[in-house]
Amino acid sequence: MLGGDSRWSMEQDHRMRFQLSHRDGLLVRRLLDRDGFAVDGPDGRGDDRRTQLSVVAETEGRAARVREVVARWAPEAVRVDRFRPDPV
Repeated sequence: MLGGDSRWSMEQDHRMRFQLSHRDGLLVRRLLDRDGFAVDGPDGRGDDRRTQLSVVAETEGRAARVREVVARWAPEAVRVDRFRPDPV
């Protein structure tokens, strides 16, 4: 168990994926990088098309931080790593 939370096991995929605008993706990536998250996402090529951002969150607390940053700075982002995409 990581972080003492029984819902988070070593076998779980701790990657959270979002679809968002390229510009918002760059900002969210910068903020999450600063907080020490492993982030795969938009590169520096700039246009305002939709892109995907992928973040590793090792604990439920870290996942909550990712959701908080995405909700605050990319309110139109959609979580796409679930069965059905839904708003953040």
